[in-house]
Amino acid sequence: MNLRKGLTLLALMLITLLYTQCKKEISDPDGCEGDSVPATIIGQDLRLCACCGGWFIDLGEDTVRAFTFPDGYIMDTLPALPVEVCLEYEYYTGACDIFGDLIIINEIENR
Repeated sequence: MNLRKGLTLLALMLITLLYTQCKKEISDPDGCEGDSVPATIIGQDLRLCACCGGWFIDLGEDTVRAFTFPDGYIMDTLPALPVEVCLEYEYYTGACDIFGDLIIINEIENR
């Protein structure tokens, strides 16, 4: 009788241990993984100046521009905008950085 109670107790402890060690993957509520942030491509920059061109991107509270997308990301010639994406970026440093709204997109994928 004591052996049965001991085995039952041991089984309950193992089940409890296994249950507490299981972790359910919770997806990020914004749909982006890792260091990626949610963003929306909202249109092309069609202005004609030395530091103009590229795409307008909404990053929530900020609207920024990117001259190009990384290799491998294909944007239609006439895309159905807006396009919801996840991206990793850094601010552009160079001749046009005086505008303060230019970014370089390191990684991008559609949401």
